[in-house]
Amino acid sequence: MYNIFIPPMEQGNIKDIKTYIEGDENKAVTVTREDIPVIREFISSLQVDATEKIKDTLHNGVFLNPKRGAFGDDPKDWSFWRGDQIITATIRDRDFLKRYARGETRLNESDLLIVDLLERQRVKGTKVLKPLYEVVRVIDYQKGPEQTRLDT
Repeated sequence: MYNIFIPPMEQGNIKDIKTYIEGDENKAVTVTREDIPVIREFISSLQVDATEKIKDTLHNGVFLNPKRGAFGDDPKDWSFWRGDQIITATIRDRDFLKRYARGETRLNESDLLIVDLLERQRVKGTKVLKPLYEVVRVIDYQKGPEQTRLDT
């Protein structure tokens, strides 16, 4: 909003800017040079310290139980149980993803994965955002007990 109205009116001979939705010119809004202080005040009220701080922590040997996987070798949006917490992670381990896509590894909720897990903590201004997770490497995959079939 600021860049659309303020710089053109501050540079040169432009006294106002008319804006409207195409085909509906009768509802046009005209912004004049007198509106500049109000626009500046509005924009500054929206701006908080928006700088995002990021802290990456690599956790080695983390235990995870699969909750939900992806199709094929899609690395995004896998969910895991980490104790009683559910985390969503992107898997970066290409070798594991290839084995999974080929069907060599079939995950079940009772399986155990031991992984190197990257946790990316983010803070925007003073607000702590939801962390992001990446499985950097699958160290070990242990097949859990399988449920026995009932014969009918």
